[in-house]
Amino acid sequence: MTGRAILRFVTIVLILLLFFVSAEAISGQIHVETSIPDFNSHSWLTDTDRFHIFDDNSMPYRLIRLSVDGNVAIMGISIVALDSLDVTSRYQQPKTFTGIRTDGRNATENSTDTIADVRVLSRVSDGYRTVFEIAVRVFRQKSYGKIWLINQFQLEYDITSAYTSGRINAVPNGLIDRIIAEPTQKLHSNTQSLSASEIGEDGYIIITSDELTTVFEPLARWKCQLGYDASVVSTDSIYGACAGIDQQEQIREFLTDAWNNGVRWVLLGGDECIVPVRYAYHLNRSVEVAIEKQQICDLYYADLTGDWDSDGDGLYGEPTSDSPDIIPELNIGRAVVRDSAGAAHFVEKTIRYERMEIDDPDGFASSVLMASSDQMRDYGTGGQDSIIAAGLPEHLDIDIESLAESPTGDDPSPDNPDADDFVSKLSEGQNLFYILAHGQVDGITSRAANYNEWPKSMVFTRDEAPSGHGTLDDLTNFGRFGIVYSIGCNNGAFDMDTLPYEYEYPSIAEKMLTDSLRGAAAMIAYSRWGWVASSYYLTLDFNDYLFNTDNRIGLANDYSKLSNSYIRDLVYGLNVYGDPSLRVWTVEPSPLSVVGLPDHVDLGDNYITAQILSDGQPIEETLVTVVSDSGIIFSTLSDDSGNINLDFFFGPDTTITITASRTGYIPSVTTLEPVIALDADDDDDDILPREFALHQNYPNPFNPQTTVTFVLPERASARLTVYNILGQTVASVLDEELVAGSHSVEIDGAGWPSGVYLYRFETDQYSETRKMLLLK
Repeated sequence: MTGRAILRFVTIVLILLLFFVSAEAISGQIHVETSIPDFNSHSWLTDTDRFHIFDDNSMPYRLIRLSVDGNVAIMGISIVALDSLDVTSRYQQPKTFTGIRTDGRNATENSTDTIADVRVLSRVSDGYRTVFEIAVRVFRQKSYGKIWLINQFQLEYDITSAYTSGRINAVPNGLIDRIIAEPTQKLHSNTQSLSASEIGEDGYIIITSDELTTVFEPLARWKCQLGYDASVVSTDSIYGACAGIDQQEQIREFLTDAWNNGVRWVLLGGDECIVPVRYAYHLNRSVEVAIEKQQICDLYYADLTGDWDSDGDGLYGEPTSDSPDIIPELNIGRAVVRDSAGAAHFVEKTIRYERMEIDDPDGFASSVLMASSDQMRDYGTGGQDSIIAAGLPEHLDIDIESLAESPTGDDPSPDNPDADDFVSKLSEGQNLFYILAHGQVDGITSRAANYNEWPKSMVFTRDEAPSGHGTLDDLTNFGRFGIVYSIGCNNGAFDMDTLPYEYEYPSIAEKMLTDSLRGAAAMIAYSRWGWVASSYYLTLDFNDYLFNTDNRIGLANDYSKLSNSYIRDLVYGLNVYGDPSLRVWTVEPSPLSVVGLPDHVDLGDNYITAQILSDGQPIEETLVTVVSDSGIIFSTLSDDSGNINLDFFFGPDTTITITASRTGYIPSVTTLEPVIALDADDDDDDILPREFALHQNYPNPFNPQTTVTFVLPERASARLTVYNILGQTVASVLDEELVAGSHSVEIDGAGWPSGVYLYRFETDQYSETRKMLLLK
């Protein structure tokens, strides 16, 4: 073997090692206090301390959430009791345990008496943060009838994780107080400079028809500006390349490959006519089930490890006859659009919402409106609107009165509000709007006689409403569109406006998302029915996650369904209609600004130093992304003083955009034009690149063609070779002498299988390797 061959072999081996992330371990402790529930009122199962009963145990468990930075693989939990309380005694005498051992038994009691059981109920991860919900049995019933509450305990955790960067921070969240457990160590330091290939590990794909790909491209670029490696993929390219018994299965096969290669976010860019739906049924059945009784279940595309039709009967999602595992590997949303006009409105509203390009934005992020009627108005103490409002942060401006059916939900002749009141109030434009009312595909019940009986006053999606009713066509919240969450039946049944169904007008979700610059930027809604007694539980958990853990709408919806996985029909039918990575405004934001940017950028190398400020103060850990027409070319995080250093090569693109973004702040977007003209007396040598460079291929992922650009500062013999993940040569793309300057070479992977490939660029003075992803 020649020296060059040995060097090449060693280099490839080192590159392959970069694909493996070492496991790290950390331990810590959390001190938890449990409030005493009021057993006499029977409210303890739904109070803010979040107790829960399992079918196999009559004693309630305490629910705690742990949020850990990183992609956690294994978590071990144990409990050490600190003291307890006899909750059956009228004096409620506390008892302190003194001989506690870490094996979870109380040394002062009978050695067979286990203090507490621990169950890990759910795990949700976006690749950067992992959230566990853990149930701790904090009650013990003695044989002589006494019930003891472990009202203080120490939760000890062991974490084994694959970390890419960042620090560990265990945070129990919920409708309980937040408790921070400071770790005794940190893993790695935050990476301040990220390459485009590393950003690709947070990949984002928009799947739509050939006709709509260009319409969705501005949204893909915007997602790139926020740090996601985003691209648009046509359904036709998937159908022709992926195996499956139908189009749905082919898309799922494509998404499985994408997930294995770093994609975490997916937007299905169209209704059932553009991107087919998979219907799922929540019970085991041996007979045919009508489609209107099955849920539109986009979870099918997110749960990639479950077998949704293991019995092969064509009825998907049966709990035991099939094997869906419910836990999503991908974060899925759907843009319920059918034509280019609706898609353009959806894209524009999504971008404008995240950029806070809202008319009269002062106070917008804090504005919350709830419409409540019928059973939802009277459910529990004060109605479900009051229960949901009580779980929201105090800084919000919550209106639960304007659209509350009055005086009660069961009144035979309620006096307000009617449909006109509904439309008028919604026209003011709110950040969050909750619909706690009965509904149908194209309508929402504003008020009804008794419980959901006629005469009713309804808000429809039709062009003109009958007398006594209203229409969303009269909405005037132009430029002030937020997020809608509805528990109404069929409000998300976007498939029922086509044959064989008889609805002439679109669903509520379609109308809200596609109707010009009014309506909503995104909506959470049921594709079939909701339940009076349980749908609001999912709303509570959605809000809990949104305001306490992560404000991206897809993650919050996933968590709410995982927390209530036993209500399978609701889990199947509750979908995100909108961008799943959409960050909901949860606080009044301040604008970011980037100080020190030039007026233009040069073709070739650019070295820029700037600072991130908000209200004159430096802001740390702000993501700054440089995007060209061909995707992300550089990304970095600001340091403790808000400083950033941008060091990137700019090829022959038309413009670049520098975007600074951070949760809770209004992004700063700066568009710079390149300098392409020279004065007559400029020396030609000044425009030649000073260094060798190899750039990320575009598009990436690709199918089947992609382009690689490289730069030569001088005349040189250039070689470009593609290897598979095993280091085997796949193609020799280029081997010739080239003049100085920027060069582009097209790579055609038509005959290659899907997967990760390495492309290596070499000259006698320079070599560099990058990875690319082929998805068919």
